[in-house]
Amino acid sequence: MAKPQLKKRETIETNSNNRIDMILLITVLLLLSLGLVMVLSASAPSALAKYNDSYKYFKTQAVAAILGLVLMTFVTFMPLKGLGFYFCLLLKFQK
Repeated sequence: MAKPQLKKRETIETNSNNRIDMILLITVLLLLSLGLVMVLSASAPSALAKYNDSYKYFKTQAVAAILGLVLMTFVTFMPLKGLGFYFCLLLKFQK
């Protein structure tokens, strides 16, 4: 009886031989966009009443999301040996 072959997941090769998992990337982007829509729909009335701008909280959250995506991209292309140094720095600043 032949063993069924597993289908390889789609990845994108990068210059530093890292692979980007497309399923994970699409999932992250989908959850991020759904979160932004939820923030907009939940906070629009209160932001309009308080700041006279119904997109106030959405703009703040969108800026944070873009910064998070930039940081995620930076860490994705960074070599793993370089991450150990930053991890040690983060541990020193913990309480």
